[in-house]
Amino acid sequence: MRKQSITNNAKELATSCWHTEETNTIATDSRLAKAVAKVIESLLERIIQLELSEELAWGLIANAYGGDWDQASLDWKMAAERWRDSYQGGNHESSTTE
Repeated sequence: MRKQSITNNAKELATSCWHTEETNTIATDSRLAKAVAKVIESLLERIIQLELSEELAWGLIANAYGGDWDQASLDWKMAAERWRDSYQGGNHESSTTE
């Protein structure tokens, strides 16, 4: 189902690229539109892969030391917090600050 959604999004974006304001019509070069749709589809698939990789990475970091970061070194905790803040948009207070 995700693949179908990507394909539909790519087609919609490619079609909108060829919409001309002057005539309010769609350009008829379907080969070019299909090529653009393929590129967009490929980019959207890559974004999904990167988002999944980021989720998996955070899962590994969050569960390091059995999920008990108090067992980790201060350097490790600070690095993990920086990564977490970057991943989650920086909405956390640091537990390593004094």
